[in-house]
Amino acid sequence: MANTGNPNKASWGGYAQGIEVARYREESKAYGQTIRAQRKGVQAQYGSLLERQDQERRAATLSNDEIMRRAAEAASVSFASAGSAGVSGASVVALLTDIHQRRATEQDALLTSLQFKERQLFTEAQGVQIRAYQNILSHWASIKP
Repeated sequence: MANTGNPNKASWGGYAQGIEVARYREESKAYGQTIRAQRKGVQAQYGSLLERQDQERRAATLSNDEIMRRAAEAASVSFASAGSAGVSGASVVALLTDIHQRRATEQDALLTSLQFKERQLFTEAQGVQIRAYQNILSHWASIKP
């Protein structure tokens, strides 16, 4: 059957469709680049957050070591002083118990602080992931098939 319509109309439709396909391919390529850029950004931010977490843990370890050192020093000085003064028994035990209770209180505060900081870092990491996902979705939404 012969084509009785406008021959230019058929070729123009194919041309327009070709332009749309090319545009869609370019947008899809840009979308892929957006995903790669977001992934790279998330990895960098995660790396930074992990480094901060490591630094917080190291600082807590050093603080804990200092707490332990001070408690041991206080206990040994107290014990030696009590011995040289001829004091023994319940009063020495009470003094040493007080020193160890203060140490435990300081360590508990240190641990609580570290746990709080790690929760903050976890929340920041979730925010990084959510923002990257939103950026990807917003880019995808701008692509019209």
